[in-house]
Amino acid sequence: MVSRRVLFKLCTLALLAVVLLNVVVARVSSNSLPKSHLRDIASHSESQVTMLGNSVVAAVFDAKAFEDSWRLKNGENIHAFNAGFGGSASVEHYLIGRQILHLQPECKTVIFGFFDHALTDPTQCPVSKIIGNRTVAFLYEPDLAAPYLSDSWFDQKMFSVLARVPLYVERGAYWGKVELLRRKTGGLGMPPEAYNKFGRVRDFSLVAVPDSDTFKKRCSDAVAGNAEIAPVLVALFSEVMAAGKNIRIVALPVSPEHRKGRYDTAEWGTYCQHLERKLAAFDCRIEYADDWLTADKFADHLHPNPLGAAEFSSRLASEWSGWRPNRPGAPFSSPK
Repeated sequence: MVSRRVLFKLCTLALLAVVLLNVVVARVSSNSLPKSHLRDIASHSESQVTMLGNSVVAAVFDAKAFEDSWRLKNGENIHAFNAGFGGSASVEHYLIGRQILHLQPECKTVIFGFFDHALTDPTQCPVSKIIGNRTVAFLYEPDLAAPYLSDSWFDQKMFSVLARVPLYVERGAYWGKVELLRRKTGGLGMPPEAYNKFGRVRDFSLVAVPDSDTFKKRCSDAVAGNAEIAPVLVALFSEVMAAGKNIRIVALPVSPEHRKGRYDTAEWGTYCQHLERKLAAFDCRIEYADDWLTADKFADHLHPNPLGAAEFSSRLASEWSGWRPNRPGAPFSSPK
């Protein structure tokens, strides 16, 4: 039988090992993508226009093309920055947006890009699903993120506790290495797979895209249920305005295949009118860029390629002063 003294020593050693492992993981992960992204935002403190959103924003906003087009049209220089972050959702966008307000004091306008039903989608997410780039929620301001991720007091407290455990927060890093090794060994003797800047192209084909009927029903249900803009996005837009900045919202380009039976329907048009009424309180409007790019301007079924990014960004800057909804909806005041 193990004595209490030996048991105490074993427990102490185990605890020290866990603490040491967490210290090592914290140091090794100092260059993780969420942390690097935060440094990128800070290094562009002179940005006057910053675009925020997920990997589609990261792919579609070409800051240089935007700057060049703005200079050509207005005869003045402007600094722009792409804060789009792959694998992120509304809660992470809120946290990144707060960092933009803090680290980019020259920023005058925040552009928020969305597609499908992202403006009204719920934000609840189990703690176990917060992994990879979504660890922004753990790393930036976890106590702010927790209430938007769960209505449960226990889950919120658990989230706040786990945010202080690097071994848990950064688990995606080492699991990612295991997955890369699995793919390499599993691909021996097979033809090379296609990759782009966001990863393996085949992975994006696995991203669930609702069929036409499901998509239209979600639009109709949102309107019938008087769906509100997600509270975390309301917080983002409100804080941008409170800081004296402008907020602009863009319906991002989607491929013609994605538009078919979804964006070219009456249900989507009615849903957009519903969004416009809800957004009126923020003195902002939706710029519908969903049909700006042709099929050859996409790298995969989600992400525009560099040519598409340049075309979108140039057009966005050139139409800035004339922004107006190009679908029927509630009237809006002129952009500030």
